[in-house]
Amino acid sequence: MKLKEAVEVLFDMVNEGVAPDVYIYGALNHAYCKTRNLLQSLALHKDMVSNGIKTNCVILSLILHCMFEMGMVSEAVNQFKEFRDSRIFLDKVLYNIVVDALCKLGKLEDVVELLNEMEGRHMSLDVVNYTSLINGYCLQGKLVDAKNIFQKMKEKGVEPDIITYNVLVGGFSRNGLTEEALQLLDWMETQGLKPNSTTYNRIIEGLCMAGKLKEAEAFLNTLEDKCLENYSAMVDGCCKG
Repeated sequence: MKLKEAVEVLFDMVNEGVAPDVYIYGALNHAYCKTRNLLQSLALHKDMVSNGIKTNCVILSLILHCMFEMGMVSEAVNQFKEFRDSRIFLDKVLYNIVVDALCKLGKLEDVVELLNEMEGRHMSLDVVNYTSLINGYCLQGKLVDAKNIFQKMKEKGVEPDIITYNVLVGGFSRNGLTEEALQLLDWMETQGLKPNSTTYNRIIEGLCMAGKLKEAEAFLNTLEDKCLENYSAMVDGCCKG
């Protein structure tokens, strides 16, 4: 069924005195978001709520994802706040979406505030939340803050995964702290985590950025399981270096 025909069915239902439920509204909302028809999606959601039908987190996630895909990151964050201020129930998935967006916007104080709010609502923070914040600090060159969050997550009993380590290794490397990056590489192996090609690439890129091309080449040669991506990182680093 095409979207236009689906909307006509909705109008026919209303005219026949049959009230659409949240599932029908949700299906239409999904169709609008899929075609990036944000204005119609928001109008449909407003109509649904005004008709006394309780929204849900699936529909709200669709709307926010649509906004992000359209590059409307700031608008999506504001829309989330509007949902929250309307006392609509928001689950952890919705919070995670906005936490990631705020990190990309560099609004780390807002991220910390939102994470505190999540804990206040008895939502346990996970490795994704902490890694997003660590990445935000790394992107701003705030390595001390990044390391503090890394330490805090471990104290909270949340074990860093390979993505967390790669983010932090990349943060050290991009900011000229290749020695710290190499130390972290050694540490993660003691924790039973095997570095992957991304981990190695971050080291190579960092050494090249610091002008240490010979050291980067030497590091590449020490790798037992070199792959195409590692050689590509080396070539790219040499060109930029």
